Amino acid sequence: MMRNAGISIVIPVYNGSDTLESLVNKINSVLIDFIEYEIILVDDSSPDNSIAIINKLIAIQDNITGIALNGNYGQQSAILCGLRHASMEYTVIMDDDFEHNPGDIPKLYEEIIKGFDAVYALNSVKTKTPLIRGIGSKLRDKIFDWLTEKQKGIKVCSYRILNRKTVDEVKKADRKFVYISMEILKHTNNLANIEVPYGVRKSSGHNTRKLINLLFNIVLYYSDFKLLKRMRKDGPAYKEVSITGKGN
Repeated sequence: MMRNAGISIVIPVYNGSDTLESLVNKINSVLIDFIEYEIILVDDSSPDNSIAIINKLIAIQDNITGIALNGNYGQQSAILCGLRHASMEYTVIMDDDFEHNPGDIPKLYEEIIKGFDAVYALNSVKTKTPLIRGIGSKLRDKIFDWLTEKQKGIKVCSYRILNRKTVDEVKKADRKFVYISMEILKHTNNLANIEVPYGVRKSSGHNTRKLINLLFNIVLYYSDFKLLKRMRKDGPAYKEVSITGKGN
């Protein structure tokens, strides 16, 4: 059945050279029933040959946009960059390593068209989570409950779909530090969860110092404490060095 909606797929890329080609091929096979779609690959200054793979994909597929950032700004900033180039009615955000199965994109779509502004696909597979990552997720959820009016029981994660209205609000973010789910919750509380099985995640590189820094920055940039507001740094969340592909 043909779905009369356009889908943007935003993928932050870091050391994704081993998976990008197969990931794009899988997305192509899944989205064949959508009237239109685009894939936006944002390379966050990968030290491997991800850029070469992205350029190869662009050369053979005209609905791919590749963006190279001029430094390693982090996943959240790369996503923000991708959202600013997304043009379709709905936008899916997913990782580059097959932890998120493209085959579940239609499930996200079927849920968001019920009237939600954003839908998060949680992992239905109960696996042993690394200690640091587990602590970080729990503390992040506590901070979200504290700083936002998120509905009780709703959880956030990195696999999600947003409608056009929400993307247009989130892409206005003008902070040095940005956290996409906090930006979403600034504008809407109309969220939903679905559950899908995740694949194996590549190493995230999280450690205690990075975890503390991340949580501190969420509080620093999204709380209303006047003292903390004075500590915020000005400037853009990222800088693009090149854009190639669709429309360029």
